Order: sequence, then structure tokens, then C-alpha cells
Amino acid sequence: MQAPPDQDGRAQACQDRTLCGCDCAVLEEQLAARDQFIGGLGHELRNTIAPLVLLADHFEQLAPAAEPQLASRVGMLARNLRKLTSTIDRLTEVAALREGKIELEYELVDLRDVIDDVTREAAPDAARAHADLRAYYSTPVQGWWDRMRLKQLLHNLVGNAIRYGDGAPIEVRAQITGRDAELVVADEGPGIPPELRDHVFDRFDHRACPKGNGFGVGLFVVKALGEAMGGSIRLEDPESGGARFIITLPRG
Repeated sequence: MQAPPDQDGRAQACQDRTLCGCDCAVLEEQLAARDQFIGGLGHELRNTIAPLVLLADHFEQLAPAAEPQLASRVGMLARNLRKLTSTIDRLTEVAALREGKIELEYELVDLRDVIDDVTREAAPDAARAHADLRAYYSTPVQGWWDRMRLKQLLHNLVGNAIRYGDGAPIEVRAQITGRDAELVVADEGPGIPPELRDHVFDRFDHRACPKGNGFGVGLFVVKALGEAMGGSIRLEDPESGGARFIITLPRG
């Protein structure tokens, strides 16, 4: 009898293959082929959707001069196309992470700049969710990191807080702790139930989505990217309620 795949798609540990009869090498080859297929399909889908996104963005710029109902429909179209593109990107990213194909481009980065960019870009979504999105920092928080990957993981965390926070305030903070830097995203929403906390960073686990929707890959990507830069991530429960994600990164 073969061992079923676990959360990461790998076979469960086999202490005695003569008893379980599983062939882990074959399973790994099949999983690698699947990830290559997902990655290739993701790129093809993104290339197909990209012109539609540009066209929708153009229509959205013209929409204010149109009738209110048409402007609203155009805005809805643009948002859903961007959401679809983001979903495809996440799936492609997971396949690339598993294959070890993520390349990092290190440069001197100030986390204040990353926070400013992400909170500005996420502001429209936060406004639609009636969530007060706030940034806190004082002194420069600099280190040698991949700027694009930092923005990506922070976008995932802020996006989750907006999506699942039920309109509660969201705080994004950068701070220095000894030789490391911390990037913190906290919300005052419903929080994550105790039975789900051990699964929030699992890949393709729907239990990682507090409301049961989504693919459950966003936090897996956050964890993988943070670890790729030598860091770690943890989940805490603030006394005020909600959830607090803390990414600790070596400053290089």
C-alpha cells in the first residue's frame, strides 16, 4: 500500500519501504513534472491576460467621464482581471519555489520605502473594505534584501488583512531588533481560530484561508520568500484581538 501525499505533496515518511511499497523517487518526478506544467501554464495564461488588463486599465481611466453605471462596471472588470492575474502569479510562484528557481537580487533597501509603496498601492482596496491602513516607522530600517520580493510578501500580508479583517484597522510597521529587522503586519479583525494556526503557512491548504476561500498559497509564498532571504515568520495573537504576522530578516 502506498503512502498518501502530505501537505507539501510529498509522500509521508517511510520507515520501511518493503512494508509500504512506495517509490518516493517516482513520486518526486511526478511532482516535479506537475510543477513544471503549472509554471508553464501560468506563464501562458498571464501572457494571454496581460493585454486585457492593459485595456481594462485604459477603460478605467476613461470611465469617470462615462455614465456612473458604465464606470462602475469597468472598475469591476479591471479589479477582477487584476485579481485573476494575481492568482495566476501566486500559482506560478509556488511552482517556482518548489523547483528552487527563485532568483534574488540583493540591494540596499529601506523597509520604509517598501511599506510606503505597498500601502499606497493597497489603499484603494483598503478603502473599499472600510479598513484604516496605517504605516509606522521612525528611523531608517535598512538591509540587503530583494526589494521586489519584499514588496511581494508584504502585499500578500496586507492583502490578507484587508480581505479577512472585516474592515478593522491594519497596522504595518518596520523596526530594528538587534542585528535584524522586523516587518510587522497586524490587524484588529476576527483573528485566526486556534485550530487553523498550525496550517496558515501550508501550501494548497484551504484551512489556511480563514473564510474558506482562496487557494491557500499566499502565506506559503510569504514564508518561502522570507526564508529565501535568510529570515523567518511567526504568527502572534495581539491582546487587542486580530492577528499579527512578524517577518524577521537579517540585515546583511
